[in-house]
This record gives sequence, C-alpha cells and structure tokens, in this order.
Amino acid sequence: MENYIFKDLIIGATSQVAQYMPAEILRISSRNIPEWVYEKEWNRVYVCFAEQRTAYATNNNYRDLFYNINVGLVLQCVKKIKSKKIIVFSTTELWNECSGAITLDTPFCFKENYYTESKLIMTTECKKIDKVIVVYPFNFNSIHRGEVFLFGKIFSSIKNKTLIEIGNTYFYRDVLHARYVAKRITEVKKDAIIGSGRVIYINDYIRDLYKGFNLVYEKYVKEDLNNKNTARSIFWLKSAERQYTYENLLIDSMKDIKK
Repeated sequence: MENYIFKDLIIGATSQVAQYMPAEILRISSRNIPEWVYEKEWNRVYVCFAEQRTAYATNNNYRDLFYNINVGLVLQCVKKIKSKKIIVFSTTELWNECSGAITLDTPFCFKENYYTESKLIMTTECKKIDKVIVVYPFNFNSIHRGEVFLFGKIFSSIKNKTLIEIGNTYFYRDVLHARYVAKRITEVKKDAIIGSGRVIYINDYIRDLYKGFNLVYEKYVKEDLNNKNTARSIFWLKSAERQYTYENLLIDSMKDIKK
C-alpha cells in the first residue's frame, strides 16, 4: 500500500458506506492508521468511521467512547491528513426535534445525548477548515448494519429466517440505503444533506421487505408496543424532486439481502 498508487482514501474500512464505494479507493481501518498515510498527499479522503450506537447515547459508561471517536479521532485525522478535500460524516440527528423540511440553513434543534453532542462539536470544528466537506446523511442501512440497530435485526431476520422482537415502527422517516449514500458522497463538492426528500412509513417498508421474500411479517416479527413513543418529530430534506425513490430503496435493500 505504501507505493502510493491510490489517489483517494477511505478511513473506516468496515463502515457500512465503505462497502459500496468504488473499488479503486484505498480502504484502511480507523483503529490503526499507519504513519505513511499522513505523509502522502491525497485527492479526496472519506472519514467514514463513527461511534453511532445511539442505544448507548445516554449511558454514562459510553460517554468517553462517543467523544474520543466522534470528536478526538475524527479531528485528529482531519487536521493531520494532507488532502485536497476531506469528506466527514455529521448527521441529520442534529435536526431531530425539527418538524418539516430542512436545509443547511435550518438551525440545529436536537435532543441532547452523547451522540448528538459529540457530532455537534466535530461538525462545528470541521466547518472551520476550508478543505473539509461536511455531509449530513439521513438514516441509512444495509446488510452491514449491526444487530444492535433495528435494520440490522430486520435484514438478519429475513436473510436467516429467524424470529426477532422489535419496538414500535409505526412512524414516518426519511430513510436511505448505504449504496445511495456512497454514490452521493463521491459526487459532493460542498456541504450537503443527503436524503430522499420524502418520508416513508417505516412499518410499511419493513413489511414490504418480508413480502418481497415471500415471508409473512407476523411469523418472523414480534412487536413490543409497550413504548408508544410515536410523538417523534417528522423531518426530511427539502427538495422539490424526490432524490431517491421508495422503489429504489426496496430494490437496493432486497439486492443486498439476496447477495
């Protein structure tokens, strides 16, 4: 790898989005970044790693993990690496208490926890650096999503035909597949929110996935509706056109599971 034949670099080789990016981009782990990476001058560097297990975002035992990775390690990479452009991942969760369509000009409004706070600090610092492009993707999923996440469970259940238990999914959200996010970040030339421009009903999407594989939703999914927290804010990317259709979301998701 030290022969410097690669022009672009992904830091976060095991991240979801890295699995769908062009094969000609060099991938390295964020856990052990060799010094020669900082000596080379790159064209574009994609910082794809993060601590995003939001299930632990209010657990004090994980506080340092969120800040050390999302702030400390990301900023270390950004400040030390030599590159024309560096693409870093923020999150649309910084608007998770907004209602309606959002743009980059929409003031942040979010529920505070270790995940959102660490992302805010990182984002604020990165926006001060000219060579950095900050992208804000809506929630995206794939077969590479861990089972601590809802769609990690869903994809695994369909693929392995196993029974799972999930919480309340009767709500609307702007949702993407990692393949679309990978495509968009290789195209961006300035800060951008990555979304479809529309919301979908999450339970319908899940049921359509099971139906697409001739599986009966009720046979494989046990719902725990004791937590009826459906009063979450509904927000989406402001766009006159649909950026990513529901049909493409289903196609990409089913193609992923079949693979």
